[in-house]
Amino acid sequence: GYDVILDIESAGARQVMEKIPEAIGIFLFPGSFKVLEERLRLRSTDSEEKIKQRLIKARSECRSIKMYDYIIINDRVETAAEEAAAIITAEKCRTSERIHLLKEEC
Repeated sequence: GYDVILDIESAGARQVMEKIPEAIGIFLFPGSFKVLEERLRLRSTDSEEKIKQRLIKARSECRSIKMYDYIIINDRVETAAEEAAAIITAEKCRTSERIHLLKEEC
């Protein structure tokens, strides 16, 4: 009865999806690699080398994008949150999730 959200990289997501086939994958993307780089630099928490490593990792993660069910472009936090909530709602409205409610009616 709970929705569980995991913030994990593609390798972890692949493992979860293999073990839990009904898991829904959502790829969260900042909009562009330029935007990602700007965000990393604005944080001022990582060295130049760490930023470069993170950008390389992000490009690698993008190559796994087809395994996800949905993509959210995180250009506005509010919009990204609304889209995530909409995905959760839509998944709960699937026929397979609600058919039992109509057994006597249909």
